[in-house]
Amino acid sequence: MKHEEKVKFKAWGDADVLLDIGGDQFDKNQIMPEHTNAYNFAVENQEGIKNKILEFVFNFLQNDREGFLEIFGYSADDGKNGYDEMFPEIHSMQELEKLIKLDALYILNVHHSGIAYTGYSFNCQWDEEHGLGVLAYKDRIADIGQGDISFANDLAEDDLRKNYREGK
Repeated sequence: MKHEEKVKFKAWGDADVLLDIGGDQFDKNQIMPEHTNAYNFAVENQEGIKNKILEFVFNFLQNDREGFLEIFGYSADDGKNGYDEMFPEIHSMQELEKLIKLDALYILNVHHSGIAYTGYSFNCQWDEEHGLGVLAYKDRIADIGQGDISFANDLAEDDLRKNYREGK
């Protein structure tokens, strides 16, 4: 049986957020100390993590708006009939924050130094079907994309190999 429950994160408006243990690995559902440590880290550092997520997404948008929106299936050719209407110019992290709502926190099975990777899934106005996904290790943003990024253990494993395995 998969472990899911509703929790609240004050930093994100105190709304009910789905807490999911295991992400896309449904068959591995035992709660491990790494899961508990990751959850505790996420709760204790929620304001800082929120700021890092907003800063990361905002900077991506400022530096490569077209690349960011291509993740969601929009192209520059869409112009006023596509992403310009769905995704207005954003001039601050506060404006970005108004466009996203934390929907789920995934505590994945991939871990390093006793703490599991986490995924943050957001409802967003520019992709109501898939949402925005953020993959993180502690307070480091590992990847962003559509919502499925947030529960993808294979992407967390790739990041673990790239950043924390031998020679790092």
